[in-house]
Amino acid sequence: MNIEQEFLEQIAEEPWPLARCRDFIASYKDPWSVLRALHADGCIELRRGAAEAPMPDWQAEALFRAPDGAASAGATVAVTERGAKRAYG
Repeated sequence: MNIEQEFLEQIAEEPWPLARCRDFIASYKDPWSVLRALHADGCIELRRGAAEAPMPDWQAEALFRAPDGAASAGATVAVTERGAKRAYG
């Protein structure tokens, strides 16, 4: 199992704060490149809060470019239906 699949399985039940996602992936790979790729593939969506609508693509991309900025405060990461299919085959 690769880190991307393991990560998707972990967040399938409920969204995680962005900082927790970063820390989980960072022990294996650069977290921002993994998160950016999963977002580009439609496997995850970034939200302002756990129950809010997904961020627009431009806002998510700005967050990936400056991940430690104010935009990342309160952001959560949720798996999409496509991401769940990728995680569980």
